[in-house]
Amino acid sequence: MPDNRLPTLLLSRPRPQSLAFLAMCEARAGQPLPHRIAPVIAIADVPGADLGPPAATLIFTSVHAVARAGPGDGRTAFCVGDRTAEAARAAGFDARSAAGNAAALIALIREARPEGPLMYLRGAHTAADIAGALRAEGFAAEDRVVYRQEPLALAPADLAALADEPAFLAPVFSPLSARTLSASLGALGERAHVISISEAVRAAWGGPFSGNTVAPAPNAEAMAECVAELARPNAC
Repeated sequence: MPDNRLPTLLLSRPRPQSLAFLAMCEARAGQPLPHRIAPVIAIADVPGADLGPPAATLIFTSVHAVARAGPGDGRTAFCVGDRTAEAARAAGFDARSAAGNAAALIALIREARPEGPLMYLRGAHTAADIAGALRAEGFAAEDRVVYRQEPLALAPADLAALADEPAFLAPVFSPLSARTLSASLGALGERAHVISISEAVRAAWGGPFSGNTVAPAPNAEAMAECVAELARPNAC
C-alpha cells in the first residue's frame, strides 16, 4: 500500500520563531502539518552590550537584535525583512524593510542616504559584513554584537523520533544552523529534504541529504511556500 503520511517538518529555530514559522507553513498548506521542534541554536544575551550612540540610526537583520536594542522612540531603523521590521515598529522604531537579504538592505540604505552614524546591532555569527560594506561606500557605519548564537546538538529523543521517519523536511535559515543541524543528524540526513533560505546556507550543509531546495527569495514567506509544496505524501 502507498505511504500517504505527510513528511514531518523539523523546526530547528528557537521555539518562538519555530512556532511562528509553523503557522505560516500550515496557512499555506491549508492543513496541520506533522512537526517536531528541536532547536539547534540557543540565543544568549551579551551582558552590558554596547548599543552605540543614542542618536545613531540602527540596522537590524534579526528580531533578536531588536529585542535587545531598547525602546525605539521614533528612531529610524533599516531592517533586512518584513518580520524584523514588524518587530522594530512594535518596539517604537520608524522601521524600513528591505524585504530581502543583506545586499537588498545595503541597497536600501544606499538609496536612503541617512545622515549621521549607522549602528548595526547583530549576533556573534553573521553571513555578511554589512557595516564593512557600508563603510566602503563612505557611510559612518559600525557594528556591535548584542547576542550570541550557541549551537545545540539534537537531543537523543529527537534523533530517535527522526529515525522512525522515512522522510522529513528540514528548513534552515542560516549557515550556522545548516552546519549544526547537518552535523547533528549525521547519517539521518539522508532522509532530510533540506530547504535553504539562500545559496550560502545550502553550501553550509555539511552532511548527506535527500534533496536541498533553495527558496526563490531569501525570506520566511518563500521558505513557507517551499514547505507547503513539499509537505505532501511522497513529495520528498
